Amino acid sequence: RVFKHLKQRAKKMGFDLVVEFQDEPMSVLDSEWRFVTINQACSRYLNLDREALIGKVVWDLFPTSRGTIFEEYYRKSVRDRVPVRFEAYHRSSNRWLSVRAVPYVDGLIVSFRGLENGTATPPARANGFQSGWKFELSQPVSVHLPASELIEAIYREARLIETGRPMSVNSDVEALENSHGHIGFGTIFPDTEETNLDALRRFIHSGFRLDHARLANLKEDGSMNTVEHRLVGEVESGLLVSLSGQMKVPVRAIVRKI
Repeated sequence: RVFKHLKQRAKKMGFDLVVEFQDEPMSVLDSEWRFVTINQACSRYLNLDREALIGKVVWDLFPTSRGTIFEEYYRKSVRDRVPVRFEAYHRSSNRWLSVRAVPYVDGLIVSFRGLENGTATPPARANGFQSGWKFELSQPVSVHLPASELIEAIYREARLIETGRPMSVNSDVEALENSHGHIGFGTIFPDTEETNLDALRRFIHSGFRLDHARLANLKEDGSMNTVEHRLVGEVESGLLVSLSGQMKVPVRAIVRKI
């Protein structure tokens, strides 16, 4: 029994050394989502002592990660026994990260790196999505506010500053372009539509990037048109400064001449 214990301990120490000497920040979570191994690079990046992390549940240390893309993909990796990769905004550290998670025994190995440009902007025409639109918040808002307050701020502060061809197809292109800076988010995506509110809630909880969001926009004839979008938020110093969307198919947006 003693020999078996020493053998297991030596094996674990060997694994710990492998983790420690990785250049990228890396940590290991057990089946209860507790940190069991953390390398120095991870400790430095998170600006936390390893002693403060070991044995702690990741969702307790980083509560803003609950219900986000981090929890979704971590659980998927453990449940389906598959490695996963994703990019997301980490609210606790105020950084965009590229994350890789791999199932290990009954836990999870997680490594990550910071994205150089600070944002995770998907390719303009990847997977059938086309360049669409961008709204800028006239008054940037803290990403740490409750989702309901963030949504209110988006409808209150967001103004259209860019439009691609799908947004302007079958609409008054000149009026649309001349109205940049004046059109509010709610003019195109009304807050009376629960579909839009639900999409924004999921966008916020997923770390300000949502690959499959259904948004209902108001067409010129006054009817509603629901289209799949990819949403990406630009976050600087903990503030949401803009919101960009890419549409899978062209939409007709109503634009009132000003």
